[in-house]
Amino acid sequence: MARAEQLSLAFVEAHPADAARVLERLAPESAAALLEAAPVRLTAPVVRHMMAFHAARCVEPMEAEAAAGLMRALGPQSGTAVLRYLLPEQRDAILEQLPSAVAALFRLLVGYPEDTVGAWMDPDALALHADCPAEEALAHMNRVRDPERALYVYVVSSDHQLRGVAHLAEVVRASPNVPLARLMHAPPAVVRARAGLRSVHVHPAWEDLRALPVVDWGGRFAGVLHRADLTRALAQQGPVSSAQVGEALAALTGAYWLGMFAMIEAGLRVWVDAAARGDRRDTP
Repeated sequence: MARAEQLSLAFVEAHPADAARVLERLAPESAAALLEAAPVRLTAPVVRHMMAFHAARCVEPMEAEAAAGLMRALGPQSGTAVLRYLLPEQRDAILEQLPSAVAALFRLLVGYPEDTVGAWMDPDALALHADCPAEEALAHMNRVRDPERALYVYVVSSDHQLRGVAHLAEVVRASPNVPLARLMHAPPAVVRARAGLRSVHVHPAWEDLRALPVVDWGGRFAGVLHRADLTRALAQQGPVSSAQVGEALAALTGAYWLGMFAMIEAGLRVWVDAAARGDRRDTP
């Protein structure tokens, strides 16, 4: 692998937010070539930091199979934000490349307006029945890949009505055969899938919780809204306050890397040009 490519990959992996700013400045075709050439484990974090509109422009030139792989790595929330800006025909072509269960999650979220909780909730949150023993619940929680998203288990009835919530610590301390019905407590707050993001943003429950359960119009458990996803959604829609603007700018464009953009972009362009010529060697 050329030295320029190695440096570009190292930068993308270590500083995805700054790499996102660089990609947003490239022509969509050039950015698409990079996204197709680099390992998805590196490109997905970068795309999450891009504005959804810019990310969609970069996905448009990609082959449907490659775009589907990127969407799956992004996950339903971030992937849906990008899919919204694609033409319906291209969106459908990408979703057809995904497993049916995964595609169904994307289609569910796309069905909600972009500025509502439903569009940004995690529909794959762990939900179990009240008679599930603690030992089995813990096994389910251990299979969740992101530890931040395995802090709670949501307890539902046979018709999927939300009945309560149990914290990971409570499940761990419990005897193996104790059912979740004895460990759960009433959720301190519940939000509706059709609720507006800005109204939910000021909910006092965020002072103590990292995630809030989401229910549909019939009170059925629909998923979970994570505080991190809410913050990202509001950033996509524009500033909420001057303080948040300053915080976002500090996180996305550190002063040091502002001075490095020209050099980094030049290195990425070398890689993009090589990818466009078909000189795409395997990357680790």
